[in-house]
Amino acid sequence: MAEGSDWDEAEEERIRQYHRLKYEIDRESQLIYAEKMGFKRGMEAGMAKGIIKTAKNALAMGLSLEQIEQFTGLSREEIEGCGIFQVGGDTKESGNG
Repeated sequence: MAEGSDWDEAEEERIRQYHRLKYEIDRESQLIYAEKMGFKRGMEAGMAKGIIKTAKNALAMGLSLEQIEQFTGLSREEIEGCGIFQVGGDTKESGNG
């Protein structure tokens, strides 16, 4: 019986090691995924800021809202919502920008 008992203990230890290793691999995968998602979100936010800055600069240079829409791909509402708006051909910056 002692031999069977040793085998059971060895098998249980292998199972414990397997589950520990599986947990570590799963955890590492989750961390890698979270890092990639964070990087992706950061890049998207940075690009959006860059496009808005470009729209503000273009509007300040006198480009029309229509030209800025075509140039940046932003909608009129997005351009107006970025803190700069156009009134009667004049460009004005609100307190947001």
